[in-house]
Amino acid sequence: MKGARSLTVAALAVAALAFCGCGGADEGLSPVTVPQDAMEAAPSDAPEPEAAAMDAGAEPTDAAIEALHDAAQEGSPAAACAPDQACNALLTTDGLCPGDCIPQVHGIACKGTVSRGLCRAIAPAEPVNEVISVHGVSIVPGPLPPLILVGDSVPISITLTNTTSAAVTLSFNAVATATWEMSNESFAGMTELTLQPAESLSLTATMKAIDGSIFQGSYVMLSAWFDGVSYTLSAVSGYPSDNAIACGGQSFPSVHAPCPTCSPYQQYGIGRCCNDVFYPSSDCCSDADCPSGVCTDGRCIGEVPGFPYANTLAQGNHKALLVLSGFPEYESYAPCVNHATALQSALGLEAVETFYRALGHARAKKSSFAVQWTILAGLHDQELVAAGDHSFPAFYGGLESWIAKSGCSVELEAFDKIVIASPQLDLGGFAGQAFDRGRIGLTFVSEPFLLVHELAHTFGGDDLYTSMGGSFQYAWELMANNFGQLGPAGDGVMWGQLGFGDVDRNGVIDLFEFAQTPEGLDVTKCTARLTQKSTLEVAVELAAIEGGVAKKATILPVTVSLPQVAVQKELANGSVLVFDETEVDLAKLGQMSILQVRVMGSFAFTDASFERVKLILDETLEVPIEKL
Repeated sequence: MKGARSLTVAALAVAALAFCGCGGADEGLSPVTVPQDAMEAAPSDAPEPEAAAMDAGAEPTDAAIEALHDAAQEGSPAAACAPDQACNALLTTDGLCPGDCIPQVHGIACKGTVSRGLCRAIAPAEPVNEVISVHGVSIVPGPLPPLILVGDSVPISITLTNTTSAAVTLSFNAVATATWEMSNESFAGMTELTLQPAESLSLTATMKAIDGSIFQGSYVMLSAWFDGVSYTLSAVSGYPSDNAIACGGQSFPSVHAPCPTCSPYQQYGIGRCCNDVFYPSSDCCSDADCPSGVCTDGRCIGEVPGFPYANTLAQGNHKALLVLSGFPEYESYAPCVNHATALQSALGLEAVETFYRALGHARAKKSSFAVQWTILAGLHDQELVAAGDHSFPAFYGGLESWIAKSGCSVELEAFDKIVIASPQLDLGGFAGQAFDRGRIGLTFVSEPFLLVHELAHTFGGDDLYTSMGGSFQYAWELMANNFGQLGPAGDGVMWGQLGFGDVDRNGVIDLFEFAQTPEGLDVTKCTARLTQKSTLEVAVELAAIEGGVAKKATILPVTVSLPQVAVQKELANGSVLVFDETEVDLAKLGQMSILQVRVMGSFAFTDASFERVKLILDETLEVPIEKL
């Protein structure tokens, strides 16, 4: 596999009841015998579930639609896809597509409203400083320029006139908003204003723009209260053109970090102007801006999966374990029982499978994604962790110990994804967090799209909310934490990182270049060379063999051992290992012509019957040493 990495194995989704492996009651894990799957128990002459649904006139399932589609494709001639398309199947030997040609949309476009050169979900109201009256006192704002540059100061004034025939006293307070600094106030220290009949009073101050309000959700510069009545003075502050990106009639800093203590969400390290719209945190407008790969929704994606914690892709069957610990509402549940039947719908887990199957159909016209859940409930935190350590590693280690002590017949290696949820789980302030090997921690389970989000990390998706772009062009996306508040969660950027695009531009949607249920593993490349930098470089590439075809796979772990010099390393973040003189005897290697390289790896997956399969690779090769 090109760029083989030490990843982890897993994928998750929600299974329909037929996939649950559970009958009408929850499954006892031990010592109760697990009931046979309802599908397996059916008479041998019973129609296939998908066929039965079609015959009965019911709405066809995804699997039935896919079966009909595949059958139709078998009788359809393969055809060449256009240059801006990719095939949802491996190409034939003559480069034709035996499936569907899917248009590939690269670049970036605003899904919302463009306001002052920025893509917004909700555009702030343009500044309109109104004249109001409070108890007969008219309040009139003075003029302000249409744009004030950061660093510049402007005078402001608010004129009050008593239009009544009696004296009027108003309580008063005024403060500057976060992007402005106020000085020289004529009303400093005032908490009350008294005006005689027909008397006028001007409140004046100097306002300095300390940051651009164009990045804010409001243009308010001053908030005041007259006898409890709110009044705002608004103005737009922007950025000078020096060392800035001109875009949409505005100037934007090339890098934005407004203060040392500001949140990363208020900053960006890169930004692009595309078609007169500035996209903070985006690094491309088109493929031409990317050193490799493609521009997907403003992000350059050079490899799939696009996040190092990915251990499976969002296709095929997955077995998932959800452990609920420390939740009062589940205390009465027997801890060593699979409660998937009772809790799967109650927890909204259908959202997982629904989202990822919809993603597959939208981006590739087919999806094989399905999940079989095992849900353990009724556990207590004190059974898993010691007081004071509520970290995820502590919970995971405690779960392993609890399983061993309880005699519960749960094997963690049997799952693609393992989710531990506890209100006391310490995730550094986050509500959810993904780890390697398909492991996820959650502090609550009332929002299923939090789980959908964290699972995306284990399929290869990266966060979009951790910089300013998450508040602008990515606000609609799942990975920017849109769980429905801005409409359905979007798949922006992540669809390419998860393999639903054609990152390597070879005409095949990346997902279909990966093995799903392989029958073996193979070393497709192994080289060794001594460099002039006094290092030994060993390059290893692996593949999973599926149907006799070498395909890519998330193979984990991969260890490369050199028996002749008694050293080994784990292969991670690429396909090349570098050994220096502190690790190997370079002089000895210089006298050798052949290097023995032992490659050890494994690949685990869930097959079509929801059985867990683990393939092991352990091969020793004799590799010629290239000397530069």
